[in-house]
Amino acid sequence: MKIREKLLKEVDSRIILKEDIDIKIVTSLMRNYRNAIEAILELIDNAVDDRREKVPLKIEIFIGGGRNKFIQIINTGGLGMGLKELQAFLKWGASSKRGKLGRYGQGGKAAMGYLGGGWRLQSSKLGDKRTYIIEDDDWRNRMRGKKKYKPKVFIGMTPEEEGKVIFEIRNLSRKINEKRLKEALSDYYRMLLEENKIRIEINKEPIKPLKIPVIKKENFIEKVDSKKFHGWLGLLKPDTNFKGGIRCCVLGRKVTENEYFGQPDYTWKSSLNRLIGEINADFLELNLNKTGFDTDSWGWQKVKEKMFEKMQPYIDFLLSEKEEEQITENEKRRHREASKIWNDFMEHYLKGGLPLDEAHEKRFDRGQKPPIPQEFTEEVKELTNARGKYQPATPPPEEAIGKRKRLKKFLGIEARPGIIPDKTTRSELQKRDKKEIIIVNKLFPAYKKRKGDILYIWETIALECAKPEKDEEMSYSEYIKEMNKIFSSFCVYLDKKRIKI
Repeated sequence: MKIREKLLKEVDSRIILKEDIDIKIVTSLMRNYRNAIEAILELIDNAVDDRREKVPLKIEIFIGGGRNKFIQIINTGGLGMGLKELQAFLKWGASSKRGKLGRYGQGGKAAMGYLGGGWRLQSSKLGDKRTYIIEDDDWRNRMRGKKKYKPKVFIGMTPEEEGKVIFEIRNLSRKINEKRLKEALSDYYRMLLEENKIRIEINKEPIKPLKIPVIKKENFIEKVDSKKFHGWLGLLKPDTNFKGGIRCCVLGRKVTENEYFGQPDYTWKSSLNRLIGEINADFLELNLNKTGFDTDSWGWQKVKEKMFEKMQPYIDFLLSEKEEEQITENEKRRHREASKIWNDFMEHYLKGGLPLDEAHEKRFDRGQKPPIPQEFTEEVKELTNARGKYQPATPPPEEAIGKRKRLKKFLGIEARPGIIPDKTTRSELQKRDKKEIIIVNKLFPAYKKRKGDILYIWETIALECAKPEKDEEMSYSEYIKEMNKIFSSFCVYLDKKRIKI
């Protein structure tokens, strides 16, 4: 046995395995965003990483329409980029930004590809007279493998005492909603804007930090072993539509919100929505798209322990407040019955059944060609012999696949009565015990008017079913059309099954 092990070791020692990367993954990374706003935030994060301590960073965004659509992001007053930094920027999956927002070395480059077909990058480093310009009019094309650039070099273009970087993405293929972008910038960079660490403008209009209607505020600094994090806790004004919980930031940039760190949240009792706060912990581990944290990491567990303890007095106070509404057993039973009938319908609906009438049956989008009737099979054989191989039914179009995928998650859906503090919100899709449920808001005026009858519950489920996924684009008219299609088919199902309301 010992001799055999020795021989195996000698054989193994001659083998070398090398790690490699397929350039095709670059194209996949360019699709790794849900919308244009998310991609633009990635580019703003690159600018934020460039800032210097005690020197306000100015970020200017210009959005151009017309024939040549573009977005330009200029950051002035930071460290800037020289040749070394430009080379590091062009390397996928590697980054010298340890502890920064752009720590994974892929976000900015992928975001440029998501937004448009070409780009121009101009940069100068703090203390350097030279300005470098590189550009690419076909950034998404990877047919020739890895890209190479010969930078244009200019002297005296930018003052030595200020670093400057200009990203310009051309030939935009995504729509940019300027109003939503302003709201996102005000929200995600609220802490940095409020502390005057950065200034952001869109088409020369300054962005102001998101206002939180807080009436009581307690600032704190907590130590976790050798590391620190800081933040504040407070209470929202009563009857506000602002959603409570803790906003969690890294380097002043919001990553998640509505966090309760294991404490009961507003779904337990509506008054708990009044708890509000914000923390900044630079040592927390981010996921790739900065939409969440590694909640199993040492840092998150330590922060969770500290925050659970700090939040306890607020939780105790809010739990002692009188609940505005009570949920009755009768309401719970009615929602269970409504859910059962809806799930029976959904099984039929996803199979392409329940047409409204003969004309509707012809229009009904199953996403595939209808099956060939038995009496025409001989004709099909003749056509096959005459014209070559017979082509089977076409696969479902992408749009139909998307709809099916979205609706499939509503199989087995459960609707429950609940309290959502925002009285203008009719319902909310939530995850509980790894299962998605629909919370039907008791505080919504129409619920009170209709007394939460079973038809109202079905209408609410249909409205949730018709909503697009986060990465799915749908206009208002398309949403209404989809909702009407689902709900009208449901009413036909009730009639066929002779289910009385």
